[in-house]
Amino acid sequence: SDDPTVYLHISSKKNYHDAPQGCENWFVMVNAPQENQQQWDTEIAKLKEQVLSKLERILDESIRPYIQEEMVVTPKEIGSLTLSHKGALYGPSSNTRQAAFIRHANKQPDISRLYFCGGSVHPGGGLPLCLSSAKLACQDIPPSDDLELDKPRWVKIPPIGTIPIRYFAYALLWFIHGSGIWAIHRGLANDIIPMTFLVLLFTFYLVYEINLKYQPKKLYFFFLCLLTGYTAEWLGVHYGLIFGSYSYGANLGIKLSGVPITIAINWGILILCAGSIVQHIVRHPIFRALLGCILLLTLDSIMEQVSSPLDFWTFDTPDLKAGMQNYMGWFSLSFILLLILQYFRAYIRLSTAVNIYSVQFLFFLFIYFWFA
Repeated sequence: SDDPTVYLHISSKKNYHDAPQGCENWFVMVNAPQENQQQWDTEIAKLKEQVLSKLERILDESIRPYIQEEMVVTPKEIGSLTLSHKGALYGPSSNTRQAAFIRHANKQPDISRLYFCGGSVHPGGGLPLCLSSAKLACQDIPPSDDLELDKPRWVKIPPIGTIPIRYFAYALLWFIHGSGIWAIHRGLANDIIPMTFLVLLFTFYLVYEINLKYQPKKLYFFFLCLLTGYTAEWLGVHYGLIFGSYSYGANLGIKLSGVPITIAINWGILILCAGSIVQHIVRHPIFRALLGCILLLTLDSIMEQVSSPLDFWTFDTPDLKAGMQNYMGWFSLSFILLLILQYFRAYIRLSTAVNIYSVQFLFFLFIYFWFA
């Protein structure tokens, strides 16, 4: 173009030490195409004349006599200095209406744990958008036991060799369930099983302290699961909807209109656990939800076999066990909630999810074989 757009910044107007006394540092930027073996010496001479003429016309003063030193950086040098492809700092051309939709995503879909941020990827160039890009990339990175993503950068990292407190919590969780198995094996089931609601409350406290505290988005999703679970259970207890007709016993703690509060809490816990486990296994959202449903139904199928002997809940069927309606209801609601979980990225730590799911699975598996 014979009339290029010119960006001019003089930092020494505010920070006097950026230039020698009595001088100014002019940063002049002009849009340029990517490096494609252009004759840059010729292009620079032509563009320099255009830029100086435009500035002198706008300022109504000749600025050429004041130039003491200058440095020109072309896309070729930018590519060498910044490793940007062909020196294109802003990535693909943004001159079309479709440009915003073809920018590179912040996460590489076919390479695990590869994320991007900066002016050449979504949402675009410029300092504010680059910072937004970094924020989006951080949101895409799943919680990891190796990365303290939820803590500010200035938090002091524990010395090597120290054990994070969450591992003591996991150990306590396994100890409690192991003690329960030992007590049942010793014939103390009637003394231990009524304390189940306390174990579920402790499990919720563990999830909250390690994963949900100061995480409003995750808390909102958890309460969505809690409300959905309670509503579904209430409809089942009172009208036989979704899961079938059944009633709750006395070993799950305080009931609200016939539904134990802890059963709704466990709904949220298990949805978080299943969703957080499968997101490390498969990539497609639909397949993640399906695999999460399989995990939940596998656990539920074992729990259903022992729910009546433990006085947890009893179905109004001849064999007192759940029918196909129960599993279809579980599958449908879980599938929807697992899709919502992925939308809000309400994942918890993988170690938390694996420990809680595993300990419940093994606990009920033992009871199943014990009563069998």
